[in-house]
Amino acid sequence: MKRAKIAPAILFLSAAFSLSFLGCDQSGGKPRIGVALLNFNDGIVGTARRALETEAQGKAALAVLDGRSQQKLQNDQVDALVIDKAKSIIVNPVDPSALASLAIKARSAGISVVFFTRDPSMPPVDRWDKAYFVGAKAEEIDALQVEILADYWKAHPDMDKNRDGRLQYAVIRGDSASEASQADDEIRHKAFEAVRIKAVKVADALDEWTRAEAPQQMAALIDSFGSKKPEALLCASDEIALDAIEALKAAGYFKDSGGSFIPVIGADGARGALDAISDGSLLGTVRVDAASQGRAAFDLAYALAMGRDPGAAGWALVDSRFVFVPCAKVTRDNLKDFPD
Repeated sequence: MKRAKIAPAILFLSAAFSLSFLGCDQSGGKPRIGVALLNFNDGIVGTARRALETEAQGKAALAVLDGRSQQKLQNDQVDALVIDKAKSIIVNPVDPSALASLAIKARSAGISVVFFTRDPSMPPVDRWDKAYFVGAKAEEIDALQVEILADYWKAHPDMDKNRDGRLQYAVIRGDSASEASQADDEIRHKAFEAVRIKAVKVADALDEWTRAEAPQQMAALIDSFGSKKPEALLCASDEIALDAIEALKAAGYFKDSGGSFIPVIGADGARGALDAISDGSLLGTVRVDAASQGRAAFDLAYALAMGRDPGAAGWALVDSRFVFVPCAKVTRDNLKDFPD
């Protein structure tokens, strides 16, 4: 029964994508490249999309698809791109845990695939020798968040609310992988050691609710900290950080200068985060260079579609499969350097 329901949807999508590929001379001209994105409304994804499409002008025929933050929909879209015989596929996964299955799907069809995401993972490399990855290193993001927090801690001794000489922080993560959580903890521990700050994680929460549920759930999470009272929040994304700030405001923080401020740090560098840094509610974020990710993803996919060596596409490959794009700290001190 499930197959009977899914197949028509895939065929319909395939027909629609064929229209988007019309005019493409696959044998002697522009290759057909499919692009499956997480969500068109995501600011970071939008930046990557614009860069990718600009890079593709005059080189390839693209079918750029909106996954609407639904992994099942994105799976169907990738199936349709395979049916429609795209020469290569670019995927910005809705759920990073789907990377392995998507790599297997591409391998079964004999189609090269380029994933771009914040933190490319290693396991899919073993699933398909024509799978490549573009992204930022998770350890770099974690370390830069710690540096932002460390600078503030050193400049504001009153941040040590209980005067114990230790920075007590909470982490709000975006994924549930325990291995990733443990690895991140080790990275943060080393980063705090590097800046000579004694720090202890007093709470670790998983953001697994929908955006509509986020304000209430975040408020309940902050209330659940109880006596642990973290002195700072490190968040897996700007979206999580902005939700945390709204919940903190509702709990009475940020209303005066008498010690109610709690540093919150995000990651991505989205427009909303930059605005929050400007108004002082968000301490900082780690800017992910989405435009470079988009360009790199296209350049690799284009080289693969043309049967060329992706190593000669203009980007340094790590372990033959990875392109890591550097990140940058963003605070009020350097906000002017990030106009958008």
